[in-house]
Amino acid sequence: MRRKELFYALLMFLFMAGCSDDKEEPTDVEQPPKEFALANFNNSGCKSIAESRSGIYGFDEHFELNAIADGGLRVRHENAVFNCASSKFEAKAVMEGKTITVTEVDVTKSEVMANCICPYDFEYDIGPLKDGETYSMTVITTVEPLFDDPRITVDSMKTTFSFTYSPTLSKTIPVSQ
Repeated sequence: MRRKELFYALLMFLFMAGCSDDKEEPTDVEQPPKEFALANFNNSGCKSIAESRSGIYGFDEHFELNAIADGGLRVRHENAVFNCASSKFEAKAVMEGKTITVTEVDVTKSEVMANCICPYDFEYDIGPLKDGETYSMTVITTVEPLFDDPRITVDSMKTTFSFTYSPTLSKTIPVSQ
């Protein structure tokens, strides 16, 4: 009788060990498309004129576009001109149809601005984008106002250009001054 109990106990143990609540996810299920987003925003901080490529006013402002994995686009905005006291920047992007709008904002909100300007480099990734599609992109460079006062206006600079996305895209776009 003892052998029979031991046999059933062993059989029950094997049966329970073979069962699991873990469900394996099928690997061939199509994933939902990723939403358009801006990620990995970085800035260089204030550069000296020696660090920038000279152009008019000493700054050769331009955009470099380079395709990255999964339909992404790395955007490098070189020599964007801001106040020397600027220290905090943010960027956001939206896409409506095939029109992309990126806003680069100085959000320093310093009460004392320096009496100088200097170039900054911004770098960020946007996407996903579709291979073979032509996009229009507007980049707005601006400063967040120090005070919420409707009488105060803030100057913004807009640069608009177009490009056709491909996994091998590598393009430089000069900013007219």
